[in-house]
Amino acid sequence: MLIYHLDALLLPGGFLGVDIFFVLSGYLIGRKLLAELDKTGQINLVRFTAARIKRLLPNALAVLFFTGLASYLFLPHYRLGDVGEDIWAAALVHSNIHFADRAIDYMQIGELPSPVLHFWSLSVEEQFYIFLPLLLLSTTLVRRNLRLPIALSLITITLIISFFSGLSDLQSSQPDAFFLTQNRIWQLCCGALSGAISANFRPQISSKASTVAQLSALSVVAGSLIFISSDFAYPGVIALGPTLGASVLIISIAFNQEGPLNKALSNSFCQWMGDRSYSIYLWHWPFIAIAAEMYPDSRIIVWIAGLGSIIPAALTFELLG
Repeated sequence: MLIYHLDALLLPGGFLGVDIFFVLSGYLIGRKLLAELDKTGQINLVRFTAARIKRLLPNALAVLFFTGLASYLFLPHYRLGDVGEDIWAAALVHSNIHFADRAIDYMQIGELPSPVLHFWSLSVEEQFYIFLPLLLLSTTLVRRNLRLPIALSLITITLIISFFSGLSDLQSSQPDAFFLTQNRIWQLCCGALSGAISANFRPQISSKASTVAQLSALSVVAGSLIFISSDFAYPGVIALGPTLGASVLIISIAFNQEGPLNKALSNSFCQWMGDRSYSIYLWHWPFIAIAAEMYPDSRIIVWIAGLGSIIPAALTFELLG
């Protein structure tokens, strides 16, 4: 996402990083909750919510405070009303709905995009964190041995409904199709099902076959990042490529701990970036958006601002997690 926001020509499909982020997030949370449901027959909603707040909220609030302050200091005063509304929407976890209501086209965001536009994806994720535990809790009404199969069925049904809802909305409103949770939650559900598959199935496949699966899925994801661009109507059927590619990639990595991608991802640089990816995602866009508005004719300053955002991202990761 950082590269795409610095220069979309370098990675035309860089906006698909959000889709991959949804799959990975769904995988991590879905695997955790489904394992708890299978082991205990319950979901500890209080513990889950407290852990999510501790993990996500401090850094996000720090970014929103910084963005509000920087906007007041550096942006024209006529912009402050809109930016203030955007920040409140982000803080109250409904910025995706807010931007859809304003009919913002993410693919053609224009010259003065909101410095907190990227919070839309966090709103979708956090709304999913409310939806999924409640969905899984509904299975406690049936016998314990049926809870996991029913939970997986409900996630699959949600995935199908969400996908076709997105296709329908894409015909009438691209912002609704892009931003609204009911149209994007299928990607998180793909991740949750990937978590269930990787946790509950251990197929006897050769290392060679697993490596082929890893590299094939990686090719689909990489090809999507290169060849899908803002010229496409997105999301839609074309979103199946990066979403399913990321799902297969995650499963294949889980199945083969000695695969080439496992080894590549275990190097110190990838580990460092991976640990700080959430923080970098939060910080990079306000720096880029504000710099681009202040210096619209200087790509050098925008690049310096974007790359420089890694410094506060690293600092807040160390201080706030």
